[in-house]
Amino acid sequence: YLTHLQGVWQGIATDFEESYCHYLMQSAEVGEERAKELLAEAKGRFNQRFKLKFNINGDLIKQALEQSALERITTTMKSLEETTLKAVRQTLANGFDHHQSWRQIADELTAVIADPRRAEMIARTELSWAYTQGALHMYRSGGVAKVQWRANNDQRCCERCRAVHGKVYPIDDCPSLPMHPRCRCTYMPYFD
Repeated sequence: YLTHLQGVWQGIATDFEESYCHYLMQSAEVGEERAKELLAEAKGRFNQRFKLKFNINGDLIKQALEQSALERITTTMKSLEETTLKAVRQTLANGFDHHQSWRQIADELTAVIADPRRAEMIARTELSWAYTQGALHMYRSGGVAKVQWRANNDQRCCERCRAVHGKVYPIDDCPSLPMHPRCRCTYMPYFD
């Protein structure tokens, strides 16, 4: 049965990697588009004072995003495999401790592997990462030197995110977003 589960997991992992890459790139493109809008708005307001350069090469941005996405997939898949393996081991141990049948354990293992809440958390977090990467690449291409951390300051905002809301960072030295699973923070271009 474990061999069967391993085969099922490998199939899920392969499908996940393909879908994951596709949706990361889509989210990054949305981040790019929003960043373009913000840069165009900034150009209209600030170009007279700051002489912003807008030399945006979409192909270079796309290549950089694809490389970032591939690196992210490798890291995320390893983390998912480790986390899932740990959950599978825990489920097996609980099943043995409670003298469950293999069918009962199999049902619980299926729930571990196909947990919809975990899938939602992963999707939100990873798409947020891709969106942020798209925006940062576009900001760099647009000549933005600094970004400002923007948190959604509502009841769901955590203390960690609230503590850095409004902080300004050099664009090449800003902390990685998302800060944690389900993080809703983003970066905005910042002009002195």
